[in-house]
Amino acid sequence: MIWDVFPDRLVPGGATMNVALRLAALGLPVKMISSVGNEDLGSELIEILNKSGVNTRLVQRNRHLHTGKVFVTLDAKGNGSYVIDHPSAWDEILLTDENKKAVAEADALIFGSLACRNEITAKTLKVLLSIAKYKVFDINLRAPFYNAAILEELAGISDLFKLNEEELLIFSKLIGSKTNDLKENTIFISQKSRTKITCITRGENGALLYSNGHFYEHPGFRVKVADTVGAGDGFLAALVTSLLENNNLEKALEFACAVGALVASKPTANPEILDEEIQKMIAEELLNTN
Repeated sequence: MIWDVFPDRLVPGGATMNVALRLAALGLPVKMISSVGNEDLGSELIEILNKSGVNTRLVQRNRHLHTGKVFVTLDAKGNGSYVIDHPSAWDEILLTDENKKAVAEADALIFGSLACRNEITAKTLKVLLSIAKYKVFDINLRAPFYNAAILEELAGISDLFKLNEEELLIFSKLIGSKTNDLKENTIFISQKSRTKITCITRGENGALLYSNGHFYEHPGFRVKVADTVGAGDGFLAALVTSLLENNNLEKALEFACAVGALVASKPTANPEILDEEIQKMIAEELLNTN
């Protein structure tokens, strides 16, 4: 749970918070495990989540560390680069009976590797992962806050592993790949980690899933991009939502690509997206295909 700091504004953000907000918008019951500072910016994030339908009872208040911030710069194409302040309140998420119980009862635990940049939160996360029914790993390669051993460990205990193309290439090289080929690297990390589903997002070119030796691909939806911040998070929330509804991988991928594209077509990481917009986009693609 952080604030994205743009040159002209503050925007609620953080990859896992964006995912939580989109999950709630898609109708799922969501609980957020995090920590914010004991100041107005922390209170404001909690209020935003509450108003959006995300349960914040597991969000802790830290009395000596401030609410996290990420300083965002956008290039001419709307792609973001990030500088993350350190340390922040989310570096000290404490293990409690309440968050253990919540994870044990949940259908899925969604997490990012940035949570492991500090020993306190890393220890909490590893205990929660040991009791989670279904583990969704969204890799966060933000230098200097990652190393190969931790990333490989997290991938190895996850059921669904999501990366973008750039992250795929970096991670593959870190764990010994000798190729730059997207599909070969996808198979390589899937075999090394034994993850059930490996997901690679490809920006305007859609995404692919690899599971049980098969690739499932979607070319993406054509939209005019406002900015890409939060698009991958919206994609992941939609993918998990669809999979939890027991949809097949092709339908889940199509739904996720539609949501991700709609997020990218609007300003901010968490724009309002109506179900009618999603269904219209999917229906129009089907008509164009036929």
